[in-house]
Amino acid sequence: MTITSVDIDREKIELAKAITGASSVREVVDLALDRLIEANRFDPATLAARIQEIHEGTLRRLADR
Repeated sequence: MTITSVDIDREKIELAKAITGASSVREVVDLALDRLIEANRFDPATLAARIQEIHEGTLRRLADR
C-alpha cells in the first residue's frame, strides 16, 4: 500500500460518500479506481456475452409488438 497526498474537492468526496455509502476518503478513492479500471477493461468474452443479451432482448421486444 502506498500513501499518497492529493488535493480532492471536498464536496465531491462528501457526495461520493453519500452515494456509495463509503465511510472514508480512502474507500471512495478505492471504489472510484476500481470502477474506472473495470469500465475500461476489455474482455472479448464479456463483451460478446453482453452483446448477445442485448440482441436477444431486442428480438424479444420486437416479437412482442
